[in-house]
Amino acid sequence: MVSPTFDVASIRQNKEGEGHSDIWSNPANGNFRTNNVSLRALLQVAYSLPQSRIVNIPSAMDKLRFNIEAKSDPSINDRLSKLPADQGVAEKRQMLQALLTDRFQLKTHRENRELPVYVLVVAKSGAKLQAWKSNGTTVNAGNGYMHIQGGANSVDVLGGTLATYLGRPVLNKTAIKGTYKITLTWTPDDQAPTSSAASGPSLFTAIQEQLGLKLEAAKAPVEVLVVDHVEPPSPN
Repeated sequence: MVSPTFDVASIRQNKEGEGHSDIWSNPANGNFRTNNVSLRALLQVAYSLPQSRIVNIPSAMDKLRFNIEAKSDPSINDRLSKLPADQGVAEKRQMLQALLTDRFQLKTHRENRELPVYVLVVAKSGAKLQAWKSNGTTVNAGNGYMHIQGGANSVDVLGGTLATYLGRPVLNKTAIKGTYKITLTWTPDDQAPTSSAASGPSLFTAIQEQLGLKLEAAKAPVEVLVVDHVEPPSPN
């Protein structure tokens, strides 16, 4: 079966950097929309890899931000609406890959590289994770702290979230399976805390004290997405 594609797509450079950086993509339909989003973020969605594992984007392209409005014909919407959510997500990724290839002349390959990473292991105190079934992850920031809360998240999902803030891959070596209620609160190193949050722990301390896990710096072979060629998007 031929992979679905977007029927029409408008891609505009957001030259003023207006608005929050947002991506809207419902796996149950063929619509895809972004506001003020980088190529790196688009590749993250299209190839399901953290941004820290996407390399070789030309610096000029990495600075650009895009607004995208893409739609599919009704037959694609009908097809996607009948798929399980995970299959819908996978098909939307293929659709986005095809769009980037067509409009950005994107060429990529995957390879393993030895990179600085963090390894997530169980601390000597033992893991402090509560089994959970409900879904959802929220990230809030303010008043000199950052807070991650989620239900039915695996330790792999936690590692991916942490990688976003740490700027390098996080490898899960805990051997912990299942899903858990994960709540983590810490004071970012680059944010001056208010007096009420002055004593908040660092991320590394919070992980150990609140979750019973530990981050260790290391180097390891990691799969990365290498951008071989990319151009500004073709005209609408």
